[in-house]
Amino acid sequence: MNRITKILLTTGSIIAIAGGSLVVHAGGWDNFKLRYFHLTSHLNEQNQELKDIRKQGTKLEESSRITLSDLLNGGPPKDGIPSIDNPQFDTSQTTPFKGEETVIGVVINGEAKAYSALRCYEGQ
Repeated sequence: MNRITKILLTTGSIIAIAGGSLVVHAGGWDNFKLRYFHLTSHLNEQNQELKDIRKQGTKLEESSRITLSDLLNGGPPKDGIPSIDNPQFDTSQTTPFKGEETVIGVVINGEAKAYSALRCYEGQ
């Protein structure tokens, strides 16, 4: 094996290990995509919807009421946020909230839930 091949294999291994550790740290691939969407957006075609519309012959520049160049990245791509079909909730005994933490309480059909006000504010 020549020197360049060894360097490429070593670099590739380091990148794979670092990327894998980020996925594990985030709690899985879906959480990684949410937390690091600015990185994963490079893996997804952010302009695919515009390209699909242009393929249909629609001239967006003529039919749009906005200047298309003013559009900004809208965050995770289509299907980039996983659905919460069966959310898991903690009980009052197993919650990670501290006793003095401010929460937002919601009662629906007699079932009470508490959400951290700080985590909601920080977007977590």
